[in-house]
Amino acid sequence: MKRNYLAGAVLLLFATAASSADQGANAAAVPGTAKARNACLDEVAKITGIARNTLSVIEVLPSEAGIGVNIQVPGAQAPWSCLADANGKVQGASYTGSEGKL
Repeated sequence: MKRNYLAGAVLLLFATAASSADQGANAAAVPGTAKARNACLDEVAKITGIARNTLSVIEVLPSEAGIGVNIQVPGAQAPWSCLADANGKVQGASYTGSEGKL
């Protein structure tokens, strides 16, 4: 139940953030985005067992709920989404595609 709630919250965060055209472009200027980005890369690498240096950050989306990071994993058909705070504490990471395609 907690995972489903988290996945829904992360998707809602991304949908809300994506509605603002300039929000993603200004992510580098928002304090904490680098820490969140790095923490999310570490978390997705740990969960997937894929080397961190092979992962690609698609976008970083700061919001009031936290900092959303979309990450492409080699071989995955959909990105992973991760939510972290400005201090780099990961609140959760999940695959956005069908789990049958992991």
